[in-house]
Amino acid sequence: MIGVFFFLAVLVFSVLSGIAVIGLLFGVLLIGFVLVATAASMANGAGRLHDRGKSAWWLLVFVGVPMVLSTFAELMSLDKSEEAAGAAGLVGLISLGFSIWALVELGILKGTEGPNRFGEDPLGPPPAETFA
Repeated sequence: MIGVFFFLAVLVFSVLSGIAVIGLLFGVLLIGFVLVATAASMANGAGRLHDRGKSAWWLLVFVGVPMVLSTFAELMSLDKSEEAAGAAGLVGLISLGFSIWALVELGILKGTEGPNRFGEDPLGPPPAETFA
């Protein structure tokens, strides 16, 4: 649901940014919105990695590596030769592999059962009632 909201907000901000008088204001609002959404996404990813018993430093692998590889592939595709296009496609596929790994790790696999070094299991049994 947050993805739909994010898409609609970016769409509205980008349309309104085309108006010269208020374009700067909405450009700044768009940058602020993207920064807040990115921080929330990173916090969510860190929490999910902690549920899996892993350090939040893994976000560098799951987010940073695909971002760097995709940027590198885009820069390679600026060269119009066939070799550069093939290499850019290969780098893009490697980036896709990291993204699929992140999806499986963060979105599909179950967290560790019981407590781990980051805290209690959020899906564990409820604590005993203090006042019965």
